[in-house]
This record gives sequence, C-alpha cells and structure tokens, in this order.
Amino acid sequence: MSSHDVRLAEWRDRFAGHRLSGMSVTEWCAAEGIPVNNYYYWRKRVSNPPVSGWMPVTIADDKSAVLTLRVGRVWVDVPSDFDEALLSRVLTTLEARC
Repeated sequence: MSSHDVRLAEWRDRFAGHRLSGMSVTEWCAAEGIPVNNYYYWRKRVSNPPVSGWMPVTIADDKSAVLTLRVGRVWVDVPSDFDEALLSRVLTTLEARC
C-alpha cells in the first residue's frame, strides 16, 4: 500500500469520526488541531480518488447495451454504437476539468 493510500485510509477514519462527533467542520477541526483547508482538501481526495489511467473496455454486441463512465463528479452514459473519437474528446475535456 502506498503512502497516499495510507493517508486516504486515515482520512476516511477521520471523516467517520467527524460524522459521529455531531460537531460542525470548524468545531471538529479545532478540536483535532487540523486546519479546515486540510479537511476540505482530503475530503475531495477521499471522494474522488485519482484515476491511474485508461482501462480496457469490451463492448457487447447487444445494440441496447449502455456503459456508464464516471469522470470526477460527472457520469456519462455511452451507448454501444458510440463515436470513438467523440468519446475520447469528451473524456479528455472532462478529465482536465474535474
């Protein structure tokens, strides 16, 4: 497990502790000695872990099949008869903005 993965796991535990505390983010961070900006930085990292690259996908022959991709906070439904060049441009644009 990488050090980044360890930190993600630590922050997941911290977020669980915050939820159980019943405190606001500001109160909880003050009690834990954690800067509020660190809280929000890691919350974003825990909710949207970085993607390491493209994954191979096999499309079924079923013309009604739909593949749903998640890029950041955006979900894209891709039908089996998609335009490969268009999908590549859309994903590249989304990846740069998410």
